[in-house]
Amino acid sequence: MSPTLATALGKRFFERLERRLRKPVSYAGVVEWRYSGCGLSPIAAHWHFLASSDAAPEYMAGTAQVTWQELFGNALIKPYDPRDPEHDAVYYVAKLAAHQNCNLTVRNLDLLEYCGLSDLLPEAANNPYVPDRLKSRVFGEYLVMRD
Repeated sequence: MSPTLATALGKRFFERLERRLRKPVSYAGVVEWRYSGCGLSPIAAHWHFLASSDAAPEYMAGTAQVTWQELFGNALIKPYDPRDPEHDAVYYVAKLAAHQNCNLTVRNLDLLEYCGLSDLLPEAANNPYVPDRLKSRVFGEYLVMRD
Protein backbone atom coordinates (compact mmCIF):
# COMPACT_ATOMS: atom_id res chain seq x y z
CA MET A 1 0.00 0.00 0.00
CA SER A 2 1.33 3.44 -0.90
CA PRO A 3 1.37 6.43 1.47
CA THR A 4 -1.09 8.21 -0.83
CA LEU A 5 -3.54 5.30 -0.73
CA ALA A 6 -3.22 4.93 3.06
CA THR A 7 -3.96 8.64 3.51
CA ALA A 8 -6.94 8.50 1.13
CA LEU A 9 -8.41 5.51 2.95
CA GLY A 10 -8.04 7.30 6.29
CA LYS A 11 -9.86 10.34 4.91
CA ARG A 12 -12.64 8.07 3.63
CA PHE A 13 -13.00 6.62 7.13
CA PHE A 14 -13.35 10.08 8.71
CA GLU A 15 -15.90 11.16 6.08
CA ARG A 16 -18.02 8.10 6.82
CA LEU A 17 -17.63 8.61 10.56
CA GLU A 18 -18.91 12.18 10.23
CA ARG A 19 -21.96 10.97 8.29
CA ARG A 20 -22.75 8.38 10.95
CA LEU A 21 -22.27 10.77 13.85
CA ARG A 22 -24.06 13.57 11.97
CA LYS A 23 -21.41 15.88 13.40
CA PRO A 24 -18.10 17.26 12.14
CA VAL A 25 -15.02 15.37 13.30
CA SER A 26 -11.73 17.12 14.04
CA TYR A 27 -8.65 14.93 13.76
CA ALA A 28 -4.90 14.73 13.51
CA GLY A 29 -3.39 11.48 12.36
CA VAL A 30 -0.40 9.80 10.79
CA VAL A 31 0.22 6.51 9.02
CA GLU A 32 2.96 4.44 10.63
CA TRP A 33 4.96 2.13 8.38
CA ARG A 34 5.90 -0.76 10.63
CA TYR A 35 4.12 -3.98 11.40
CA SER A 36 1.40 -3.83 14.00
CA GLY A 37 -1.78 -5.79 14.46
CA CYS A 38 -3.11 -4.84 17.89
CA GLY A 39 -2.56 -8.47 18.85
CA LEU A 40 -4.03 -9.85 15.60
CA SER A 41 -2.60 -10.36 12.11
CA PRO A 42 0.06 -7.67 11.55
CA ILE A 43 -0.18 -5.10 8.79
CA ALA A 44 2.60 -2.84 7.50
CA ALA A 45 0.71 0.47 7.29
CA HIS A 46 -1.54 1.53 10.14
CA TRP A 47 -3.06 4.78 11.40
CA HIS A 48 -2.52 6.56 14.69
CA PHE A 49 -4.98 9.38 15.25
CA LEU A 50 -6.71 11.62 17.75
CA ALA A 51 -10.25 12.66 16.86
CA SER A 52 -12.90 14.80 18.48
CA SER A 53 -16.53 15.71 17.94
CA ASP A 54 -19.54 16.85 19.92
CA ALA A 55 -20.65 13.21 20.24
CA ALA A 56 -20.25 11.48 23.60
CA PRO A 57 -16.73 9.93 23.76
CA GLU A 58 -17.96 6.34 24.25
CA TYR A 59 -20.48 6.68 21.40
CA MET A 60 -17.88 8.20 19.10
CA ALA A 61 -15.31 5.52 19.91
CA GLY A 62 -17.83 2.73 19.38
CA THR A 63 -19.05 4.21 16.11
CA ALA A 64 -15.46 4.70 14.96
CA GLN A 65 -14.61 1.09 15.86
CA VAL A 66 -17.55 -0.33 13.89
CA THR A 67 -16.96 2.00 10.94
CA TRP A 68 -13.26 1.13 10.68
CA GLN A 69 -13.93 -2.60 10.96
CA GLU A 70 -16.57 -2.45 8.23
CA LEU A 71 -14.18 -0.63 5.91
CA PHE A 72 -10.80 -2.14 6.71
CA GLY A 73 -10.91 -4.84 9.40
CA ASN A 74 -8.92 -4.88 12.64
CA ALA A 75 -8.96 -1.74 14.81
CA LEU A 76 -8.22 -0.61 18.34
CA ILE A 77 -10.13 2.62 19.02
CA LYS A 78 -10.71 3.91 22.55
CA PRO A 79 -11.93 7.15 24.13
CA TYR A 80 -9.01 9.41 24.97
CA ASP A 81 -8.21 9.69 28.67
CA PRO A 82 -5.46 12.23 29.40
CA ARG A 83 -5.07 10.74 32.90
CA ASP A 84 -4.10 7.30 31.59
CA PRO A 85 -0.27 7.27 31.21
CA GLU A 86 -0.33 3.68 29.93
CA HIS A 87 -2.29 4.67 26.83
CA ASP A 88 -0.85 8.00 25.80
CA ALA A 89 -2.59 8.62 22.47
CA VAL A 90 -0.84 11.96 22.01
CA TYR A 91 2.50 10.13 22.10
CA TYR A 92 1.44 7.67 19.41
CA VAL A 93 0.65 10.52 17.03
CA ALA A 94 3.47 12.87 18.07
CA LYS A 95 6.24 10.23 18.05
CA LEU A 96 6.06 10.08 14.28
CA ALA A 97 6.56 13.84 13.84
CA ALA A 98 10.31 13.37 14.23
CA HIS A 99 10.47 11.05 11.22
CA GLN A 100 11.42 12.60 7.89
CA ASN A 101 8.63 10.68 6.12
CA CYS A 102 5.92 11.88 8.49
CA ASN A 103 2.75 12.87 6.68
CA LEU A 104 0.47 14.50 9.24
CA THR A 105 -3.15 14.59 8.09
CA VAL A 106 -5.47 17.06 9.84
CA ARG A 107 -9.02 18.30 9.40
CA ASN A 108 -11.36 20.66 11.25
CA LEU A 109 -8.83 21.62 13.90
CA ASP A 110 -10.26 25.14 13.83
CA LEU A 111 -13.41 23.73 15.50
CA LEU A 112 -11.49 22.77 18.64
CA GLU A 113 -11.19 25.05 21.63
CA TYR A 114 -7.57 25.68 22.58
CA CYS A 115 -7.08 25.14 26.31
CA GLY A 116 -3.29 25.01 26.41
CA LEU A 117 -0.52 27.37 27.36
CA SER A 118 -0.61 30.97 26.18
CA ASP A 119 3.12 30.89 25.29
CA LEU A 120 4.30 27.71 23.59
CA LEU A 121 7.92 28.79 23.04
CA PRO A 122 9.28 27.66 26.43
CA GLU A 123 7.17 24.49 26.24
CA ALA A 124 8.51 23.59 22.78
CA ALA A 125 12.12 24.09 23.90
CA ASN A 126 11.67 21.71 26.87
CA ASN A 127 9.28 19.20 25.34
CA PRO A 128 10.73 15.73 24.60
CA TYR A 129 8.24 15.31 21.71
CA VAL A 130 9.76 18.25 19.81
CA PRO A 131 12.75 16.81 17.92
CA ASP A 132 16.10 18.30 18.99
CA ARG A 133 16.85 19.36 15.41
CA LEU A 134 13.74 21.58 15.47
CA LYS A 135 14.19 23.19 18.90
CA SER A 136 16.59 25.79 17.52
CA ARG A 137 13.98 26.71 14.89
CA VAL A 138 11.27 27.50 17.44
CA PHE A 139 11.54 31.23 17.89
CA GLY A 140 9.77 34.53 17.34
CA GLU A 141 6.07 35.17 17.78
CA TYR A 142 4.80 32.20 15.80
CA LEU A 143 3.82 30.09 18.80
CA VAL A 144 2.48 32.89 20.99
CA MET A 145 -1.30 32.90 21.43
CA ARG A 146 -2.79 36.36 21.74
CA ASP A 147 -6.24 37.37 22.99
